[in-house]
Amino acid sequence: MSKVGRPLIYIDWDEVYKLVSYQCTQVEIAHFFNCSVDTLDRRAREELGVSFAEIWARKISLGKIRLRKAAFDHIERGTPGWSTVFNRIDDKLHVFPQN
Repeated sequence: MSKVGRPLIYIDWDEVYKLVSYQCTQVEIAHFFNCSVDTLDRRAREELGVSFAEIWARKISLGKIRLRKAAFDHIERGTPGWSTVFNRIDDKLHVFPQN
């Protein structure tokens, strides 16, 4: 008897972690794997025992660290205009901790 339904989509979780660290949204990551966010969530629960939202929330800080490091590198080098660009990024992503 044959199986019914679509074939399972392979999710490379290391690739997911990398995409999250690049500040990709959950929808963008789902598009990368050509599936829905619900599929990613279902697979995360099956394979890792946590929701996709939990994975995303834990790993998003890696992207903020990456942006913060890039900002410091450019500011230390005196790259013209970088502080203005970074301030606009920080307004959206809150890369620098708020006091």
